[in-house]
Amino acid sequence: MALLFDMVPGVRNKNIFSLTVGVLFLQFALRETWIHSLVSSLLCYTCVLFLPPSVAPQLVFAISIFWVSLTHFYRMYTLDWMADPFALPDPSGTQMVLTIKLTSFAFNILDGHTYFVKGEGASFGVPQKVVDERRSRAIRDTPSLLQYLSYLFFFGGILTGPAFDFVEFSTSIDLSKYGPPVPGARRQIPSPYLPSLKRVLASLFFLCVYLGLSPFVAYAKLGDILLGLPFLERLVAISLASFCERAKYYFVWLMAEGGCILCALGYDGNDARKGTDHWGGMSNVSVLKLELSQSIRDLSVYWNQNTALWLRRYVYERLPGPYANLAATYVVSATWHGFYPGYYIFFLSMGFAQDVSRRIRSRVRPHFLEEDGKTPRASKLVYDVCGGVLTSLFISYVIIAFEVLSVEKSMKLWGELYYFGHVLLVVALVGLQFVPKVKSKAKPE
Repeated sequence: MALLFDMVPGVRNKNIFSLTVGVLFLQFALRETWIHSLVSSLLCYTCVLFLPPSVAPQLVFAISIFWVSLTHFYRMYTLDWMADPFALPDPSGTQMVLTIKLTSFAFNILDGHTYFVKGEGASFGVPQKVVDERRSRAIRDTPSLLQYLSYLFFFGGILTGPAFDFVEFSTSIDLSKYGPPVPGARRQIPSPYLPSLKRVLASLFFLCVYLGLSPFVAYAKLGDILLGLPFLERLVAISLASFCERAKYYFVWLMAEGGCILCALGYDGNDARKGTDHWGGMSNVSVLKLELSQSIRDLSVYWNQNTALWLRRYVYERLPGPYANLAATYVVSATWHGFYPGYYIFFLSMGFAQDVSRRIRSRVRPHFLEEDGKTPRASKLVYDVCGGVLTSLFISYVIIAFEVLSVEKSMKLWGELYYFGHVLLVVALVGLQFVPKVKSKAKPE
């Protein structure tokens, strides 16, 4: 479809193609349940059209969160996802993507009104860096219904993401992000074919990994698998199960990213020094960096990146700090994911782990650095390797709750593992009290 999209002449025709194929994808995958997507989208567009720009984003946010919550409850109580995940179409995943797009669209309209209609150069109390970012994503004129729906239902990301701002979509399909047109000449854009092919091949590799591992280490069978195994082999089993589940996400996200790139979306500049083009704007995961993460903080940075950006740009930075914005970010993130209790014990455990990880970094890491607080000693390699192994084991342990969703099943599986993840956190928290502080000449990074 992306190859065909590239050959469609004219911006209007591309919008029609994007909307038509997106709707066909929705009908094929979700059948009649995609009515949720259409109704919520039209309601939010009505708000943007008829309400003041200063009011519309709040109402759009409320409608979007309400609607994604509605689909989550539908998934929980009608589909009984834990019992049979493929019994009926589940619209919640698509609605999660739409929630990001709808809310960002409304705030981008507000930013266009603020910075270009009213002509304000800055916002009181908002850092200049944030202002510049908002200006770059601001929508100056309200798009037509066709432009709006073709953006929301763009076939490259409607089912699983990636989600992105309207300006990225509109300037990519009319090619204006690649510079002004030269009279009498065809606009030259960087070739997307090789970057797209790399993502597609990587995606197919992870599909093979998932299909190869899932019959043996699926979470539904994990309880039976762990019984009778020595503890170290249990750790290997949950590590394989966790990697298998990540491979499923890698497959979906990399395939979607490859399709988006082929549609000229996601270009984020050229490295003049190396002479290479960068196509990372649609990236939702940095696979290698994630797999080699040495801390819980790194995991959160490299996983589900577009959602993290959305939470920062349209929740955290839009509310006064220091506590209201942080609390709202956690609440919105939790609601956006759904209401299964497994999600909440996962997030609580990860929050605890992040706190311990920060304490370890500030208390233990300086012992592996020179006095300047920056130069690593030879022993720093040991610290990095131990951090990577422990991070990998912990995420394989704690992700169980996110996958099995129920408290009962989570506790049962964690019990088979002697709750080693939580025990390690408590031991680390207590043990840190006995680690002497290092006085360095510079503050550690």
